[in-house]
Amino acid sequence: MITLLGSVLLVAAMPQAGAVMQPTEAMALADARRGRGVTGTFEMTVAAAQRTREALYLNSNADYRSPDDLTFRLTPQAARKLQEKLGAAPETALIGRTVRVKGMLKLMPIVNVINGTPRSYNRLQHEVSVRSLSNLTVE
Repeated sequence: MITLLGSVLLVAAMPQAGAVMQPTEAMALADARRGRGVTGTFEMTVAAAQRTREALYLNSNADYRSPDDLTFRLTPQAARKLQEKLGAAPETALIGRTVRVKGMLKLMPIVNVINGTPRSYNRLQHEVSVRSLSNLTVE
């Protein structure tokens, strides 16, 4: 009975087709569907951003380590194209702006790396991977 009730509550919490999910709603759904991910359209106001060689990270929280942070992770190629489109570095131009992404939200493990070797599991991070600008809009 508890399993059935949990399934009914999860279905009731599912967003309507085509609905845009805000970070809190999207993360709660991803937590409930741990391991399967959530496909949809996600929207956030960018509070912080950082570019590394591996990716451009757009975060809904000023502290990306916060448990209530949603991250959009853009590939280097997508980040370059976004910079061309914006005419400025996205990591500064997008702060305070609303970004919407279509994709799959997953809980990604964060691993502590020492001297290039993974040493320990740290936490899970809510992340949507963005490979193409066709899945991203800036308002």
